[in-house]
Amino acid sequence: MARLTISLVARLWKNGLPARHGDDGCAGLYFKITGTKAASWVLPYQLNGKRSEMGLGSYPSLSLAGARETALEQRKFVRVDRIDPLAHRRAERSKMQAQTTKQRTVRQLIDEYFKVQSPGWGYRTAYIYANIMKNHVLPVIGEVLVGDVTIALVREVLDPIWIVKPTLAQEIQKTLAQLFEYAEVYGLRAGNPARGIQKYLPKQARGGHRKALPYQQMPALVAGLREIQARPWHRGVDREAVHAARAEGKSFGQIGREFGTTAQAARKLYVTQRPLDYGKLRAYALEFLILTGPPRTGEILAIQWQDIDLERKVLIMPRSRMKVKEGDDDHIVPLTTRVLEIVDELKHVRRGDYLFPGSKQGRKPSDPDLPRTKPLPAGVVGLPMYESSLLSLLRNEMGRSDFDVHGIRKSFTNWAYASGRFREIAVELSLDHAYGNKVHRAYRDDQLVEERRELLQAWQDYCDRGSSVDVIRLPIGESKVCAA
Repeated sequence: MARLTISLVARLWKNGLPARHGDDGCAGLYFKITGTKAASWVLPYQLNGKRSEMGLGSYPSLSLAGARETALEQRKFVRVDRIDPLAHRRAERSKMQAQTTKQRTVRQLIDEYFKVQSPGWGYRTAYIYANIMKNHVLPVIGEVLVGDVTIALVREVLDPIWIVKPTLAQEIQKTLAQLFEYAEVYGLRAGNPARGIQKYLPKQARGGHRKALPYQQMPALVAGLREIQARPWHRGVDREAVHAARAEGKSFGQIGREFGTTAQAARKLYVTQRPLDYGKLRAYALEFLILTGPPRTGEILAIQWQDIDLERKVLIMPRSRMKVKEGDDDHIVPLTTRVLEIVDELKHVRRGDYLFPGSKQGRKPSDPDLPRTKPLPAGVVGLPMYESSLLSLLRNEMGRSDFDVHGIRKSFTNWAYASGRFREIAVELSLDHAYGNKVHRAYRDDQLVEERRELLQAWQDYCDRGSSVDVIRLPIGESKVCAA
């Protein structure tokens, strides 16, 4: 065994004669040649009576000096620490790989959390999550490593909107707390920088219940909705007239000139459905909501045609689509005469499976920076109307900013209690509220459909006639009026 030198090692490597050359300068180190310019460093060792050999690295990536230094470190594991150097190296590599895996950005965490949680979310929850992340979180901390997010960075997200948009800010704080709790559980970081932070932020203006329209004004609102509903479903050239002209043998050029448009526009109108007046459709949706209990906006817009039983004159809303998901019973809504008229009118413009379809019936390409929104139920055709559509109708088309859509629930409740004609249980069941204690609910399997039908028909009559309906005010405490 000779002492290896830099020049000798280089010469042996170039010659490529397969052999093992021991190094007198470092006991146990060998230079192993397997071919022309193919060589590596190896270190045989013995531990607990078992002989093994480990590779230290290839030459010339690992130089002679580097090989000697590495061999001394590995021999120390065997002779001093009594540790198998191969097992130690595997453990270190595994640890390093785990640490590398944990180095995820907030953007990657947002995507991962969505994939795990979204199967249990509704369409709107997925939509809100994607949008608040895109608009408020990703621009600020999207590229920050999950483990590096601090309270100060969370405040950079919340501070600009904490006072001016308190409800939105609270929603973002809650979502971030859940996001980083997920990261904690899976060892992606230590501590949750968003948990409890709201206690130490500036005090927000006190909110309150959703603004309700005084029930005395409901007839005027319904009259305004019916004015919008009186508009034609389609604006511009009548598609039926185009079809009639084609049946007479007219060319698209002739039809275009006749109706003051182009031949291309006439052809497109002939082969495609004309856009609906979605303002009119929203007016129907809002009146439907008012006269059916009223349910929450998302519950109304999720209604599918198959949910309506015209023979029994009821709407059956699956419990899975309701805000309150506990219980096995679906929510049954008796349909009044006016609601049935609305359903009959909507048959003429049916598009897909939703009673109130959205204006966009194909999905837009997803933002590559965001997780995809939750897929709609299998086999369902079309997309529902956006929840913001009804509020947009009130604000933009009717100029009403004095109440919220959700507040209509309280308007109905106030009217029902003020009338003094109906039992409290019928009112609360109409709103899909739990009524009575657990024992009462366990032994009650009747949803009082016919009693609630009478209640809703009286509500419809009031909305139709308003002042001609006598309302007797009763001394009912505010605690009974709950429209959550």
